[in-house]
Amino acid sequence: MKISVIGSSSDGNTIICQSDDDVFILDAGMNIKDVMIALDHDISNIKFVAVTHKDSDHAKYIKEYLKLGISVYMPPQVKEKYKSSYNALALEPLKNEKCGRYKIIPFEVPHGEDVTWWMRHTVRMTYRGRVSIMLWSSAITLIIWLIVMLRIMFTLWRTI
Repeated sequence: MKISVIGSSSDGNTIICQSDDDVFILDAGMNIKDVMIALDHDISNIKFVAVTHKDSDHAKYIKEYLKLGISVYMPPQVKEKYKSSYNALALEPLKNEKCGRYKIIPFEVPHGEDVTWWMRHTVRMTYRGRVSIMLWSSAITLIIWLIVMLRIMFTLWRTI
């Protein structure tokens, strides 16, 4: 899986995850033009976008993805704003949601000034039923964590 961090700051958060011909996006806080550049202007493989919460640095460009017909999974309180869009889909806490060949299990995490940086905005995912992944929107944490997880994943796949 190729992971591209398009933005990870209060200006915007977007992470592109690519595997084979599948692309999914975590958070819609960066302009879709930046995503299109990162994907060489080919957005046909984007299967879905998963938005972690309502803050604009994570959700500002939801409408752009919806206009393109891309399914956007989001917390129920964010879905209220887009209830007229057929492809705006609510993710209920602790309820498994199948998104193509991925499974998302959202859960609530406290967010705000009183929360330590490593606890924020977590989405747990399972790829092909083999490995659970938890993604954090903090870029440094994400990169370190992904390196460790990729080593574990490759070790597991070699033993299967």
